[in-house]
Amino acid sequence: MSAAKLADLKGKRVAIVDGYSYGTASEMAGPTYVRAGSEEDSLTRLLKGTVDYTLMDDLVVQSIASTYPEDAAARLQIGSTPLLRRDLSFAVRRSRPDAEAIISKFNAQLRGMMADRTYNQVLHMDWIRADVNGDGVPELIAGSDHPGPAQPMKAYSLFAEPDQVKGPGNAPGFYVGGTLYSDWASVPDSYKTGASPVPDPRRASGTIFTYKW
Repeated sequence: MSAAKLADLKGKRVAIVDGYSYGTASEMAGPTYVRAGSEEDSLTRLLKGTVDYTLMDDLVVQSIASTYPEDAAARLQIGSTPLLRRDLSFAVRRSRPDAEAIISKFNAQLRGMMADRTYNQVLHMDWIRADVNGDGVPELIAGSDHPGPAQPMKAYSLFAEPDQVKGPGNAPGFYVGGTLYSDWASVPDSYKTGASPVPDPRRASGTIFTYKW
């Protein structure tokens, strides 16, 4: 069953992680929620059939799909439409005399982490989607200098708001090897040789996600 909003799942059992914030009761109206102890627990419940769906962060979903591609393809149907979008913001007390400077330095540091691929490494994502050059338009940022021959079909977005797009045919730009390219065809072939290795299921991805199939 495909759903565009949570209300479409009325009467269905949906696993959510106890202690996570998903929004107000009115925004969550529709399904019957089953509280799980962790992301792993919620997936286990889904695989055992004690719930009909599980609501997961996109980072977790992409981690599962990339780390366990065969199991995920065989046993999971992953939705393509986000059912919730939530922002996570860094805030500073406005009365601080250096508040603006702190925010500016924080944003600059984040942009540096995007450009030097620290974000890719921390999240263990081959591709992330973010505004690397500060022009307000997100690009697709490669996690290595050899992302492989194929244009990425999926990238983890660092920000919850719907992304803007640019370039011919509404295609995003690509940031590879420290240079921003307007389209995939413009990325030099030297970057398209080889590919990132298959992720190690034992590694951490933000927090540790290890699943038993």
